[in-house]
Amino acid sequence: MKNFVIMAFVLMLAACGATGPVNLTQATQPIPANKARIIVTRDSSLLYLAAGVDVRSNGAKIATLGRGGSVVRDIPKGQHTLSVSTPTASGQFVVTFNAQAGKTYNFEVSPLGGALLTGSAWGMAGDAIQASISEQSGYFQIEPK
Repeated sequence: MKNFVIMAFVLMLAACGATGPVNLTQATQPIPANKARIIVTRDSSLLYLAAGVDVRSNGAKIATLGRGGSVVRDIPKGQHTLSVSTPTASGQFVVTFNAQAGKTYNFEVSPLGGALLTGSAWGMAGDAIQASISEQSGYFQIEPK
């Protein structure tokens, strides 16, 4: 029974988050007229390695990334908001940018180191408090490369 519980736990951790590229072939295609391209890549750090990161563009989910995963999307020109969060924690990290037609924007998702201190000190209550007072919370951050 003990071996079964350990094996089930390991399988659940391994199933968290997509790995590898998502629609990476789109990166080799020309950018459509009046559109910009975003490429979001998650780094390969070990912190929170089992957590999948939900990436949203203007509130719409575009991918769930595991370690080293990437997603490519063409978006309309204009003001855009990208956010990252993980289902196992409160909060999200948000960046806003003005997309110009024909340009490619690269972003990197990485662990937000301060979240480890908040989470370990106060647990879920600390996560919820931090999320209620800041758009720059959660376990991950997203930044332009």
